[in-house]
Amino acid sequence: MKRASVVIAMDDKVYSRAKNSLTKQFPNYKGKIHRFSELTANNKIVKDPAGSDSEKLHREIIRNIYSTLNKKFKDILSWVK
Repeated sequence: MKRASVVIAMDDKVYSRAKNSLTKQFPNYKGKIHRFSELTANNKIVKDPAGSDSEKLHREIIRNIYSTLNKKFKDILSWVK
């Protein structure tokens, strides 16, 4: 965490709700940790495909993540201090 410029959590559970969430494990680095939904329209949550064997669903989610990262690259860079 110390060496990271930016850390992007895919959902609120990973960000802060889980017992071992990033913000709980690394409270001194909260400023580096962001939710992926901050990059999406209307803070839309990315669906977690865990447990699904649907290749179509997995591909759709990967395309959405890739597209969002390409469109919002400058926003991510603005998080770097």
